[in-house]
Amino acid sequence: MEIDTFVPQDIRNTMNKFIGIRNITLAVFVIIVLLEFAMDFAPLAWHLTIEGIQVVLILILMLILLPILIYRFNKGRTDDATNTFRQKRK
Repeated sequence: MEIDTFVPQDIRNTMNKFIGIRNITLAVFVIIVLLEFAMDFAPLAWHLTIEGIQVVLILILMLILLPILIYRFNKGRTDDATNTFRQKRK
């Protein structure tokens, strides 16, 4: 409780968002690994179905993580550009 008072609210909100995304990512990854393990015991006819489910889950992971990585990569650049623009305007 005491530590929360030292962390600004906007940083806390951002941390909570990333923790939620991390949990979702971890859950999807665990499901993919469990499906891979299940494929060892599944009949041959189910292999393509399980692989299809894995591909869909990997695509979902990419849809979740890629925008976050792009945002984090571009965030510093846009901040720099905004600051340069403000300095030139003054």
